[in-house]
Amino acid sequence: MKRYSIYILLAALMIGATGCEDFLDTESYTKKNSSNFPINATDADQLLVGVYATLNKTQNNTQCSPLLVMELASDDRFGGGGANDKLFQSYNQLMISGLDELRPTWTVRYQGVNRANMAIASIESAMAEGDEKNQKLGEALYLRAYSYFDLAQLFGNVPLIEAAPENVDEAKTPPAQRDAKEIMQFVLTDLWRAYEMMPVVQWSAVQSGVVTKWAAAAMLARVYLFYDGFHANGSLEPAPLVAGEEGGKTSLTKEDVIGALDNLKSNSGHSLTPDYRSIWAYTNSTAKAGGPVVTGGISHNVKYDYVADAPTWIRDGENAEVVFAIKCTSLASWNADRLGNCNQLALFFGIRNGGSGGDQYVNTFPFGQGWGAGPVNPQLWNEWSDDDPRKKASIYNVEDEATDLEGATPFRYGFDAQWEETGLWQKKIIAYTRTGKDAQGKDVICNHFGSSSAYYAAADELQNAGRDNFQLGFATDIILIRYADVLLMHSELTGTPDGINQVRARVRLPAVGYSMENLQKERRYELAFEGTRWLDLRRWKIAATQLEKTAGVPIYNSANPAVQKSQAGGFASRYQLTNGYWPIPDTEVTLSGGAFKQNPGWGATEGIYVNWAN
Repeated sequence: MKRYSIYILLAALMIGATGCEDFLDTESYTKKNSSNFPINATDADQLLVGVYATLNKTQNNTQCSPLLVMELASDDRFGGGGANDKLFQSYNQLMISGLDELRPTWTVRYQGVNRANMAIASIESAMAEGDEKNQKLGEALYLRAYSYFDLAQLFGNVPLIEAAPENVDEAKTPPAQRDAKEIMQFVLTDLWRAYEMMPVVQWSAVQSGVVTKWAAAAMLARVYLFYDGFHANGSLEPAPLVAGEEGGKTSLTKEDVIGALDNLKSNSGHSLTPDYRSIWAYTNSTAKAGGPVVTGGISHNVKYDYVADAPTWIRDGENAEVVFAIKCTSLASWNADRLGNCNQLALFFGIRNGGSGGDQYVNTFPFGQGWGAGPVNPQLWNEWSDDDPRKKASIYNVEDEATDLEGATPFRYGFDAQWEETGLWQKKIIAYTRTGKDAQGKDVICNHFGSSSAYYAAADELQNAGRDNFQLGFATDIILIRYADVLLMHSELTGTPDGINQVRARVRLPAVGYSMENLQKERRYELAFEGTRWLDLRRWKIAATQLEKTAGVPIYNSANPAVQKSQAGGFASRYQLTNGYWPIPDTEVTLSGGAFKQNPGWGATEGIYVNWAN
């Protein structure tokens, strides 16, 4: 019999969850199993923690993170990294360096599905009716929907596992691929059920990082808009729902989604943060205050003047604009189960520039160093009006902002063979630096997602005391949905400018009328580098056109002038061939014995990125 990797873990989970029954078939009083667990909210939380843990777990192999894949695939960023970072560059080319490269994403998202299925079954059968049960069940439904949304966006037709199996033999039954449109209908069903059942509680009364009714409403709108634009061609017709219970709702209408967003706007307590800059951690107190640093024998007072007049960063858990975020800490380790505790995306998106003795941190303070993925496309910078304050609040322009201090190693292009360099970096998910002291008491700059072994960081709003690992210490949460996005989705669904103009008023831009062009511009600028651009390009059916425009843009490869070019015969043709989907992991296709059909555009050598060819 063929073994399907998405079911191997589930079969093991079933064995443990079933527990041991004696010949009298009496209740087990010593082991937790699916018949007696959970019985209360604490028990349910234990189940749900395992599901939440999968949200960031692909960062065991961060270069396979869905957010990173979709950011690098979009028109507003290039692949970047070093000469050997072929995955970064391949995503931007709608190619891949090997047909199994995204298997970690496939595996962990199905792990999330399987864990959520077990949680749903247990909560439904064992918890007492009431708000606690509805809250916990809603969380599990949301998390299952989140996993399937990623799977269907990335891979298209994937297996649908609708419920936890009742026995091990059932767990071994080969799953069948389902049409991506059907998967999206299942996702909408889960999100609608979650939204409908979860209690009305203001965001500030809920523990940070926990799914709320409002997160379900916002995600419902995001998925509905993608489903409508990509799968239903913008018809705004009701989306069929998967029957959940007798007499349940059979379809989801545009009016249903608008109603959910209206409820969010009226009753959640969410609102826009007054200053756009304070959403992002570069306005943390150390960046604003600065401090002394000695380099080349010269003492300098380093601070980030751009944020001098900004309010201090309002972190997740205190920020009314954050509707849902993945929680991160500095308590990660290289253990496979704990690497996802930190925000390694900040490391991967960090600036690939350096010197020696910490000088590189002086040059780009308060932005830290990393692997150089995702340089910003200069077309975005050039098309974005200087009158829009979000431009400088979102993009770090090396030419304008990098410092040139006497005694410090100057910023230079091509450090460590940086590829597709443009001199432009995003400011939202990136490493940050702080002033501090080394072990000898010398004033230095420390990398804020950790620091080299020569440095240490005191306890502050970004990092716990004593955490000094260069690659594991970054703790800023990954914001997935903001209230600004809710307002823009509401405008798009209603065809009115109200939400657009609330977002524009925050940055003191004049009001505009509603048009699809204005809506598209507003989403591009307000939500830049937050993982939504790729979805928008695809659902608006403009991906091929926008991607093709990136050809010919000047770049640097290891400090050598070059231009951006398709490595597969054309960006538009590559998108049209694949429809924006990545390959089903080759191992899964092989294990299925031919049951899984590979996506178009992904043969043994087709779409395989080997290296950059000038």
